[in-house]
Amino acid sequence: GRRSREEGRWGWGKLIIGAVFTSAATLEADQLTNDPLEYDSDDLELVQVQVITRHGARTPLASSRMDSSIKNLPWDCEDLYLDELHDLVILREGVGKEESYDDYKKVSLHSYGKPKIFANSCVDGQLTRVGQAQMENFGSVLRQRYVKEFKLLPQNFDPSEVYVRSTNTSRTINTARFVMDGLFPASTREPEHNIVVRVREPSNEDMYPRSGCERLSELKERLNPHAAQASLRNRQSERTIVRSTLFNSIQDPEKRRYWTSRSSTGATNVLDTYRVHNFPLPDGISDDAYFLARQISGRSYFKVYSNDIASRLGLGRFIGQLDKTMNAGVSSSSSSSVSSPTIPHLYLYSGHDNTIGPLLQALRVSKGGDHPAMGSAVIVELWRRKSTGDYKFQVLYWEKELRTVKMPHCHTGMCDMSVWDRRMAQVVCRDYEEECLLD
Repeated sequence: GRRSREEGRWGWGKLIIGAVFTSAATLEADQLTNDPLEYDSDDLELVQVQVITRHGARTPLASSRMDSSIKNLPWDCEDLYLDELHDLVILREGVGKEESYDDYKKVSLHSYGKPKIFANSCVDGQLTRVGQAQMENFGSVLRQRYVKEFKLLPQNFDPSEVYVRSTNTSRTINTARFVMDGLFPASTREPEHNIVVRVREPSNEDMYPRSGCERLSELKERLNPHAAQASLRNRQSERTIVRSTLFNSIQDPEKRRYWTSRSSTGATNVLDTYRVHNFPLPDGISDDAYFLARQISGRSYFKVYSNDIASRLGLGRFIGQLDKTMNAGVSSSSSSSVSSPTIPHLYLYSGHDNTIGPLLQALRVSKGGDHPAMGSAVIVELWRRKSTGDYKFQVLYWEKELRTVKMPHCHTGMCDMSVWDRRMAQVVCRDYEEECLLD
């Protein structure tokens, strides 16, 4: 077989795998584990890491009904129109041409050229300075774990060691940039070593579900995630809950019209921008309303993407890339040939809430907790036991702090590769165009 495996649990040694393991509200308690992960440090090695993150704190997305009180909050952003990011390079996958981010953004990003409607500092959906610091901090956590603690990566930046990919938005590209700044600060990078961020054309993007997939759209309608919220508020639909329960205390008619016109996910994303920037919630919106909106939105991901067909059509192509990368990590670390191609040790993917939400469901590590927070991340680690050549993996979740996640059929956070293989067999999409067709 492509992987050798060891039956049963490993004979763990005496050392403890270090990390800060605390709570993460997006996941249910039974998915999280505080079990210490013990290992024989002379025999077990970390061979690969894949990090999938949601972008950091941003401004809200603009709406024609958005009132001035939202726009006039003290938002603070880096000037999108300054040309100064000389070490950030964009590589268009499928084209193969590298170009500076400063050049790329002027012709390829929809946000470039928009007015700075938020406090005369930010365009809509832009990563703020709070978001920049948030993601740089996350990068420093990755540095502590993978450079200093496990020495998977070198102290100084080596472009061949890291693969970076982002969706085609300024907030996700800059999220990747600031994660890399934390992982490899400027003092560890040589001038000739640019940070290369790979992007795809929007029509080829697979890091979030696509509306053009007819079968997925039909499944979403049939699964009807909002019907699952009936027990929350006397069998009311999600929209009714939003209108009559979450925001019914807003006195201003125009402001109430804005909030009640939004879905729970849309409302949650806007309210999250308030909370992450430490702004008080809008008048008439209570903490209870905010938390309920987050719960409803989180449950909607569960109701749709706990269905394997929906998972396969929604994120299955991207998950297939994660699986392919995992397999390459196994092959590369197993080979003793000096001629074998080297591959990166860390892969960083910068996406959205509808990257993290469906991914948690596809991996069966969430039963529908809260909406994925801005800056949250899923981390998949591949480990190898040198004495036997056996592999294991573990999933971590980051939301302010790091915690292991226990997948089904795993005794602890560390899982047999057979668990990964069985899950991939269900959710990797083999023929997207064919599977998207309605029967």
